[in-house]
Amino acid sequence: MRKGIDILVFCCLLSSACYSQISSSLGFFENLPQKVYANPALAPTQKINVGLPLLSGTFVEHGNNWFDPNKTLTIDENGTATINTEAILDKIDESAQVRQRQYNELFHVGVFIGEKMNSYLHLRATERVNFGFAIPEDMIKLAFYGNAATEKFDASTADFSSLNLSLIHYREYSLGFGTQINDWLRAGVTVKYLYGMEHVETEMNQLKLRTDPVTYDLSSSGSLDLRTSGIYGLLEDDAESNQENISNYLFGMNNSGLGFDLGVTAQLFDNLEVQVSALDIGWINWRSDIATYSIDDASYLYSGLDLTDILFDEENFDENFESELDSIVDELESRFVPDRETESYSTSLNGVMRYGAAYDFEEFINLKGSAWLSFTHGLETGFSENLLGIGYTHRVGNWLEANINLNGRNMRSFALGAGLVLKGGPVQFYFLVNNYRIGEYTSVTVEQDANSNSRFFYPSNPSSLIANFGLNFIVGEKRETSGPRSFMDDE
Repeated sequence: MRKGIDILVFCCLLSSACYSQISSSLGFFENLPQKVYANPALAPTQKINVGLPLLSGTFVEHGNNWFDPNKTLTIDENGTATINTEAILDKIDESAQVRQRQYNELFHVGVFIGEKMNSYLHLRATERVNFGFAIPEDMIKLAFYGNAATEKFDASTADFSSLNLSLIHYREYSLGFGTQINDWLRAGVTVKYLYGMEHVETEMNQLKLRTDPVTYDLSSSGSLDLRTSGIYGLLEDDAESNQENISNYLFGMNNSGLGFDLGVTAQLFDNLEVQVSALDIGWINWRSDIATYSIDDASYLYSGLDLTDILFDEENFDENFESELDSIVDELESRFVPDRETESYSTSLNGVMRYGAAYDFEEFINLKGSAWLSFTHGLETGFSENLLGIGYTHRVGNWLEANINLNGRNMRSFALGAGLVLKGGPVQFYFLVNNYRIGEYTSVTVEQDANSNSRFFYPSNPSSLIANFGLNFIVGEKRETSGPRSFMDDE
């Protein structure tokens, strides 16, 4: 059991990241093959593009809305840190949220086809892990103030309904196609086969805990549903884990689904392009290693331990006290430890809509640039948030593109972003980052024991940090184009 928990925690911390998100500038680099992630109608300028296996594309995102080391930690002169509860409560709304996401492109191949070379076909495989965890505000109050501080809770009741855990690990195999409809309009679609590996989701939570302001009796109520796939075998010693057989784990599990990306781009005027795309529309059917747990009625009244009969029985006090505790534990287990259900279930991907616009400035000598604006929002409730980006991308020939931008999540907390796409011979390197706050990092020292400490650096305002980076092979000369035309030219 302990081994399984360690593995689960390790996976969450290492790659914990179904909430689609991309760097806001991804769709505004002419030479970058990975721009099809932003909109399948987009295409790079080179004839053949090959992603280096395991190196062609990595996406990482980390963020939270509560842990700011400069505000939520109080560090004394010896470097010892204590948590400032009030600062945490001031930063969050209904819950403290943590999210971690990581996507790794296993391979990527793209090529232009057709007599006029205006259609782009691409094939890729991507490993995706998404993790989100929300801790209710009342749970934080309960941990720091205790249940006796009834004035801290509405109607003396701690509301845990926003407690939410979501973890998904899946692989997608994608085939995409984008083509020129006419001189000013392109359209594209990507079809994805989805292979699920692990999933955890809080399907429903209505848990509450009330403290009687007079007697301090505790009474719980509500219900809870938790669905998992690929986790039960990890946590139970007597169960076979799918992860133990690596071949079966990578290719033999019975979790499958289908996904789509749809997109269009339009050259509205000679220098103005508009992009619209719907990304990660799809679902996964989970059938392997299913464990669904439900608590239909979480009502329970705890009035404390009655020690009247055993308090003065010194000879048998320990035995009687342990017996009282065991009876409470047995009662809690009978009410709150649900049986495992193994019925299969389906989950949808939390898709997003992306809108973009780019205005190309007139070419000057061999320098060219464009100003752009992008907006992304989730299609379903969950951890997906609105992301607004505005920036400028500068191009030097076909070997260098550099970008600077501002990004804001939920129309606040704007921060600097930047990007670089650099081509040297047949190799292309790219690095894009959103919400990077230059120099705003805090050193945090954690005491391990009396003789040693460990130190780590953490962003001082870590609302969200997004990065894309990788290497590609570029084969063939730059494809011929007749220059952009707008729909106005058809008039």
